[in-house]
Amino acid sequence: MLMALLYPKPDINDKINTLRKNASAQFDSLSKSLAAQNKRNAYIKYLIENNRNLTLAQQLVDSDLMNTPKDEYYLVLKGQIFAARMQYDSALLEYNLAMQRDSFPYALEEQAKTFIKLGKYDLAIADYRTAFNRNYDYSYLLATLFDSLQRKDSAIKYYLIFTNHYPDPVIEKRIIILRK
Repeated sequence: MLMALLYPKPDINDKINTLRKNASAQFDSLSKSLAAQNKRNAYIKYLIENNRNLTLAQQLVDSDLMNTPKDEYYLVLKGQIFAARMQYDSALLEYNLAMQRDSFPYALEEQAKTFIKLGKYDLAIADYRTAFNRNYDYSYLLATLFDSLQRKDSAIKYYLIFTNHYPDPVIEKRIIILRK
C-alpha cells in the first residue's frame, strides 16, 4: 500500500491510447495486404472467366501456391484454368486435391460444373448435394440442374428450399409452371 503511494500507477488511458496507436498501424498494414491479395485474386478470376491470358493466370496461381501451399482456393483456381482449357481430367484432379485439404463447397461446385460439361449428371448431383448439406444456398444449383434434366419433383423441392431462404418471384413462377 505504501509502495502504491510512493510509486503511482501510470495512467491507464495513456496505455490504452498507446496500444490503439500501435495496433492501428498493424491493422492498416494487414488491411492493405488483404486488399491487394483480393485484387490479385479478382484479376485471376477475370482472366479465367473471360478466357483471357490463361498462361498468365496459371503463373499467378502457381506463384500463390508457392507462397501459400496449404490454401486450397488456389487449387480450385488451378482447376478452373484447366477447365477453361477443356482439360477436364486435370481440372477434376485439382478439385480433388483441394477437397482433400478441405472439403469446402466451392471446390465441390467447380467439380460439379466440370461433371456437367462431361455429361456426368449423377456425379454433379452428388457433388451439389454434398455442398447443399453444408450450405443451403446450393439448393438453387441443384434445382436448376434438376430443372434442366426435366426432373420436376426434385427441381420443385430444391426451388422451394431456396425460396424459403431467398424469396424470389421469378423462381416462384417457375415452381408454378413446373407443378402444372
